[in-house]
Amino acid sequence: MGDSGVVHLKFVKLNVKKPAVTPIRKPLYQFLEKKYNKEVANEYSQKLADISENRKSLVDIQERSQGGYIGCINHAANMTYINAHFPISSGSGMHRVPLNFPWYDSFSKKSVKYELNNVHFEIANTLYNAAVIESQLAEKEQRKTTQSKKTALAHLGRAAGLFQYILEECNPKIVQTMPLDLSTSALKGLSNVMIAQGNQIWFELAKEHNKQVETLKLLANKVLSGYENAYKALQEIESTAPELFSHVQFSYFFWKLTTYYYAGKQEMEVDANMDTPKYGLALDYFEGALGCVGALQQLKCTPEEENAYQSYYADIYYDLKPTASKKNDVWKQKVGQNLPELTNIDRFAPTDMKNWKDEAKVVDEFSKLFPIHIMETKQNYEESKNEKISKGVRMAREHRDFIQSKLTEMGLPGSLMNNDKTTESGFPKEVYDNIKEIHNKGGYNNIKELSETLFQLSQGTKDGIAEIRQLLNEEKSIDDGYRMQYGPRWTTKPSGECARGYVQHLQDLEGKLKTSSQTDQKTSNVIRECAPIWKSLSTSPVELILPSASPTANSEKSAYANELNEKYNNMKKLFDREDTIIGRLKNINDDVEKLFLAQPDQCKNIAAQRLASYDKAIKELERLSVEEDNLLQQIQPLNNQYQQSMDNSELSKKRQKIISDTIDGINRFNNIHASISEGITFYSTMQDNINSMKQSVTDFKFAREKEQQQLLFMLNRPQFHHGIQISSSLQQNQSNMLNELNNQFGRQ
Repeated sequence: MGDSGVVHLKFVKLNVKKPAVTPIRKPLYQFLEKKYNKEVANEYSQKLADISENRKSLVDIQERSQGGYIGCINHAANMTYINAHFPISSGSGMHRVPLNFPWYDSFSKKSVKYELNNVHFEIANTLYNAAVIESQLAEKEQRKTTQSKKTALAHLGRAAGLFQYILEECNPKIVQTMPLDLSTSALKGLSNVMIAQGNQIWFELAKEHNKQVETLKLLANKVLSGYENAYKALQEIESTAPELFSHVQFSYFFWKLTTYYYAGKQEMEVDANMDTPKYGLALDYFEGALGCVGALQQLKCTPEEENAYQSYYADIYYDLKPTASKKNDVWKQKVGQNLPELTNIDRFAPTDMKNWKDEAKVVDEFSKLFPIHIMETKQNYEESKNEKISKGVRMAREHRDFIQSKLTEMGLPGSLMNNDKTTESGFPKEVYDNIKEIHNKGGYNNIKELSETLFQLSQGTKDGIAEIRQLLNEEKSIDDGYRMQYGPRWTTKPSGECARGYVQHLQDLEGKLKTSSQTDQKTSNVIRECAPIWKSLSTSPVELILPSASPTANSEKSAYANELNEKYNNMKKLFDREDTIIGRLKNINDDVEKLFLAQPDQCKNIAAQRLASYDKAIKELERLSVEEDNLLQQIQPLNNQYQQSMDNSELSKKRQKIISDTIDGINRFNNIHASISEGITFYSTMQDNINSMKQSVTDFKFAREKEQQQLLFMLNRPQFHHGIQISSSLQQNQSNMLNELNNQFGRQ
């Protein structure tokens, strides 16, 4: 009979996932070689090789063993250490490591492979296998002794905890489509199955210790609650995991039968000691139990499972229900009422597995490497710093160009140098030395070569950005097409949501490119305008002959000249201060990395403080620009007076113009030379960033294509349905089962 002994129903059998081979060592070694140096890469080469070999062992993992469990935990721990020091799952704007992790879906009959560039995906799959092995170890226990039951409980608690950990901690960090066995439905279902089986053991213990009927009812209802939650979760993937779903479906109806069985027995026992009879309610529970038997008879069950529910059926059909019916003939208790909601007892809960890594037999072999968050903070810091420096230098240079052009219009400093001591060429010594320096740099030909390099880098940068934009547009177009074709069944995340980070970063790059292109255009205009004077300056200084000066004594002129010369020298001093600040900005010995490592929790604050110091220097440049404007206002009236007092002979005018034009050409040459050099550095850095982003977007597009292929496979495959579906209304389901039962046996 149903209550005569303990039935140890078998637990669900789960299969581990199979990984496909992937080369872990090579891409990580290459990253170390590029980020650090070859010596560091060689230092970690063997460690990476060992981890790669350990992963290969997961292909033929030892199931149903503690060794297999530890192997999974060790590999998952190693991957968390790698994730902390290698930019695989992160690294916008960094050299992201192109390493994909391929795994087969254990729920798919055709072994669909998912391959994602995400360490959390690798950790989730590995911990999934650890949870499966724990469930296998629980299933392996015979549960004939109390100790065996306790061991099984421990394994089930850990399995449930790991499934929940994957769902709560790993999956939110994976944006791509997940395999079915890692889907929310599967993980919720599996966790609830483990919880139900744990409570099933508590029911077995209570039965062995002859606990009261009420206790058995409450424990059975707790088991039922777990299987009901699992049933609802797994309905979404029923056709892809038929064995698991069939087990849960059977267990749901079986434990509903068990709960109603003990609930009815309890009502009969209570009636024997109370004035108010409950035989009518007992009959309703027994009717519900027989409805469950009807549902179970439609399922494909093992002989052991059939014996289990037939035992309850016989006890109810031949004993309990007839007895309750006879007694209710006397009490006339109304039957056919809605069954009250039953309570349950919490006896089993998942083990908290947030500290699963403590069980690993491996340590962080990469602790001496920079943590990823420090790499990312440093990268962001460098980008912000360089942008601030570029902006400050560009502002200062453009303003100096403006001031110098105004001075040139006034004939300065040529008019002041007109009577200076000259060299053999006739040029003042200061001008002669500057011409010589330009000649040594290669003069106009050097500018031309540098500008061609700048153009090539600029065009390469534009092409790279266009290629990234095309990749993103292609991915979006394909996804939009499927979304329009399949409507709400197309369940992948929209491209706009998945690619938001890429789009924002691309827009930032396009904005920087637009600004730099405008600067490049100004540079090209200056080169065309200054080509004649620069070509002349490119010859040897001794070949340049300037008409000799013919000084005339004029005390008024000397007074104006002295005052104007003082103002002009003050302007030169302001320019020198600008150069000092710019040089300091460019050549700061930035030890920010050491500060980050010394205070890893304060990285962002340290970066903000350092960037504030650059802002301070740029403010100084802005103040100098204001001083230059004010000084220019003072120079203009003085220059007018000086010009009126000057020797206005044709020879003097000619000499003054040549000196002024030459100085203007020198200034513009130096400014353009510096601007082009900075532009080349800017585009070179930007191209590294673009190449890194292009690789990342290519990986993203590939992952999305895989995701789309997997979803297409699911949408176009034949759909199978197993057994009876639980409707949202339990009462309607109850009525359906009773009608089928009455047709077969007749109502008693």
